[in-house]
Amino acid sequence: MSTTCTAFKIADLEQSYLNEKARFFYNMWRRQSKNNTCDFQEFVPFSPDLIVLGKPKSKDPMANLVFSGEKTIGAQLFGQNLEKTSAQVYAKLGQGTLKNYSETVSIAQNDSFENCEPVFDYISSEFGDQILAYERLLLPFKTKAGPVFLVGYSMPVSVPSF
Repeated sequence: MSTTCTAFKIADLEQSYLNEKARFFYNMWRRQSKNNTCDFQEFVPFSPDLIVLGKPKSKDPMANLVFSGEKTIGAQLFGQNLEKTSAQVYAKLGQGTLKNYSETVSIAQNDSFENCEPVFDYISSEFGDQILAYERLLLPFKTKAGPVFLVGYSMPVSVPSF
């Protein structure tokens, strides 16, 4: 089982042939960042397509899932009962499979948290004989209270069924 994460240049989002919704989210983030604002209200109408991640705990490389919309890849993989179904899939696939995936995708998340810079990348992972592949946009936000959150939008290429 292998997982790869290939970084794209953020400037690639501005190309007309790439995902229009991702470009829209990036431009909204860029406008807010210029003004040092963090207005999640602008993202609310798009919440079914978005995830919100909080900073990971110091000993855990994975970000904390704060919110996952019903149209996200996680919802496609695990359905409405995300916690129960993901635990069943975890048990079925084995610890090493998901650990490799988690560690690989968390590297870019942690970079985005630390540098407060957006990430645009491509994730590909083998889960048995199935492939999970998607483009991912992570947009970091600082709040007035200080913590950083990532708003994520993923564009599925291949989503397995478990």
